[in-house]
Amino acid sequence: MIRLAPSLAVGVLALSLALAVAGSAGSAVQEDPSAQSATTEEPPLVVNMEVIEDGLRALRGDLGDLGKLELRLDLLVGMQTAAKATKTMVPPLLDQQPEAERGAFLRAYRKEIITLEEELLRLERAILDGNLEAAKASYKALKQLEEDGHARFTEDG
Repeated sequence: MIRLAPSLAVGVLALSLALAVAGSAGSAVQEDPSAQSATTEEPPLVVNMEVIEDGLRALRGDLGDLGKLELRLDLLVGMQTAAKATKTMVPPLLDQQPEAERGAFLRAYRKEIITLEEELLRLERAILDGNLEAAKASYKALKQLEEDGHARFTEDG
């Protein structure tokens, strides 16, 4: 049996955990609309948005504990990947827009997703910096973006 120094053993364990979490976090992300699974009826945009919403729900309970938030960094990467994937997808309400306004609607949607990506990065930075107040502020901003985005770009809004 090979014995590892405690610090090396912890590093190996952390790397293994990070790889496992990253694999599971990214598995739900669909970047290509044609890659839609036969087992789901949901369009890729919806699947990716659910990754982000599920991530926000998971983060909500950890906002008071920096140690727990640090364990969620890989979850944030999965959320960032999902956001990136949705940036060039077509929002559900596009076909309900007048033809002359569709370009502006798509640009507004894409800019909203860019804002989402930026805020996810701010949250990651706050966690890495150990700034719990900034992490809470970013989470609050993400929830507001979710609410505003759904109101503007989805039928459920």
